[in-house]
Amino acid sequence: DRFLARGKTLQELFAIVYSQKDSQAKLKFPATLPDDKFDCIVTSQTKWWEALESEINQRFNLVTQYQTTETGSVVVVKSGP
Repeated sequence: DRFLARGKTLQELFAIVYSQKDSQAKLKFPATLPDDKFDCIVTSQTKWWEALESEINQRFNLVTQYQTTETGSVVVVKSGP
């Protein structure tokens, strides 16, 4: 029901989120993401990965698109409108 991370990039945090949601999905990042490292904690959330993804998307104005292809699932993370 909780998650703690220290010194992770946004790409690493998305990889953690999708390791919980769909570990077979491939991640693509056409958007330029900051190279900064972040610490985060999520508590009292049964699906903490959903809360983490939502917070990242909101803070950095990102949109995730889940696509199914012949070779598997792809998650595209790009800048929002």
